[in-house]
Amino acid sequence: MTRALQVTLFFVAFKATLATLVNRTIDDTIGDLRTGKGVSYSPAGAWTGPGQCPACWIQPDATLAHNGTFMETSYLPGTELAERVPEVSLSLEFRGTAIYVFFTYANDIGRSGATTRTECDIVLDNGSPVNIQREPDMSITELSYQQLFWHRTGLEDKDHTLVIHGRGPRRSYINFDYALYTTTLLF
Repeated sequence: MTRALQVTLFFVAFKATLATLVNRTIDDTIGDLRTGKGVSYSPAGAWTGPGQCPACWIQPDATLAHNGTFMETSYLPGTELAERVPEVSLSLEFRGTAIYVFFTYANDIGRSGATTRTECDIVLDNGSPVNIQREPDMSITELSYQQLFWHRTGLEDKDHTLVIHGRGPRRSYINFDYALYTTTLLF
């Protein structure tokens, strides 16, 4: 083996070891500052952020949310609205080996008939939907902020698409705050 080949192989091997795992955030409003990719909401008019729904029964405190922002909606099957909007969803893209999704949860807000439970179908990379349900804690009146709603680890280090759907027969309050993903940083 020539000296030039040995030096080349050394630097190739050395470079391969200069990698580390890092966590990156996808904010509900700002998106991913590293990639510039945002979060898509559908239908757009069904989602609101801080201060955009003064008549809503649930009024999250934006100062307790990540970056002071959130996007929320209520999925209400069996209503006239649901006939026009049969489902709500959000989607985001990331490249990495793990994903963690954080929501704000409503609990006992003191209003009879208020939709405070959270139920969503999670679809990763067009796979089978995973139904996640969270019942409100009726022993507390405060909202629960920056709560881990769903996560998946051990993913192949490649591009992924995550879609979160509000659909089905039950009413649901959905408040997306942010997602955190783990990716490989090469030096």
